[in-house]
Amino acid sequence: MLIHHSLIFFTQQNGFGVLESLILILCLTLYKVYGELITALPDQPSNVSFKQYSGYTVTDAQHGRALFYHFAEADPVDPLIRPLTLWLKGG
Repeated sequence: MLIHHSLIFFTQQNGFGVLESLILILCLTLYKVYGELITALPDQPSNVSFKQYSGYTVTDAQHGRALFYHFAEADPVDPLIRPLTLWLKGG
């Protein structure tokens, strides 16, 4: 329980809303998340003001199944009022 409280405190202090905090806790609690900070993308300006991550969330390790995700943080200006979009595409 202490971990969940720490995560909520961390996410709220870093501009995450309640929904984003719950999604982060869900991902870290229920699934193994393999992700990396993206430092550059082709044709993307080098001075973007947000962080983005990409990786896989394992959904069924026994059968080697995972979901790919790409997460981009909200713009630092008023991040608490920015929407969060979750897009999943089945195969």
